[in-house]
Amino acid sequence: MANTSIGPTLAETISGLPTAQRRAVTKRAAELIAEEMTLRELRRSLALTQVNVARTLNKGQHEISRLSRRR
Repeated sequence: MANTSIGPTLAETISGLPTAQRRAVTKRAAELIAEEMTLRELRRSLALTQVNVARTLNKGQHEISRLSRRR
């Protein structure tokens, strides 16, 4: 299937980089992904229950539970 977008895709752009720069980009992306906290981790680090978060966001606890299970 042909690329119908206006410009190159991210994968195309990265694949066109010099090897050293491509490795640096890939390494930094991995670092950022590793640093990302899930909602569950963030909530626990702040010592908040799902009920606390739900009340603050004016949502049901079941909605926070569902979000916490997402990646």
